[in-house]
Amino acid sequence: MSESRPEFRVVIHPNRSFSGRSMACVFCLYVLISVGIAAGFALDGAWPVAPFVGLEALVILAVLACVMRHASDREILVVDGDRMEIVQITGRDEHRVALQRYWARIRLEKQVDDWYPTRLLVGSHGRWVEIGSVLTDDERTSLSKRLNSVLRAQPAIWADQPRGGVAGPKSDDSAKCG
Repeated sequence: MSESRPEFRVVIHPNRSFSGRSMACVFCLYVLISVGIAAGFALDGAWPVAPFVGLEALVILAVLACVMRHASDREILVVDGDRMEIVQITGRDEHRVALQRYWARIRLEKQVDDWYPTRLLVGSHGRWVEIGSVLTDDERTSLSKRLNSVLRAQPAIWADQPRGGVAGPKSDDSAKCG
C-alpha cells in the first residue's frame, strides 16, 4: 500500500450502543440491587440465596468481559493502486489478506432460504474472504456495488502504463522506416 491517501477505504464495525463506562455502571447497579435483595433474604433466614447471587454476578461479569473484548472488532478494506487489502480484527486476533486488484472479485451470495442473510465475499484464485457480516442485507448490497465500481475503475498506476509496443522516448530515428 502506498504512503499517500488510498483510493478507497472503508471501516466496518458493529453497532455498539454501550460504552465500557455504561456497562460498568449497569453492572454496578445490578450488583447493588442483587446484594440488597440477597441481604433481605439472608436476614429472613434464607442465607443459601447469597452464594447464588454471587455466582450469577460472576457469570454476568464474564459475559460483559467477552462483549468488551470484542468491542473494537472491525474490518478495514483498502483499495490502492493495483492492490486490495482486507484486515479483519476480532478480539486480539488480526487477519490480513492482500489481493491483486485486477483479479479480485466481489460475490454477493443470496441464501436459499430468505430467512438467512446474504453473504458478501471478496476473493480471487479460489481464496474467498467473507466481509460485512455485521451489516444489514441492504448495506451489504450497497457495499458490493461500491466495491465492484472501485475495482473496475482504472487505477492511476495502470493509466501510466504503455498500451503496447515499445515504451521509451521518441526520437527522429524512431520515425524512419528501414
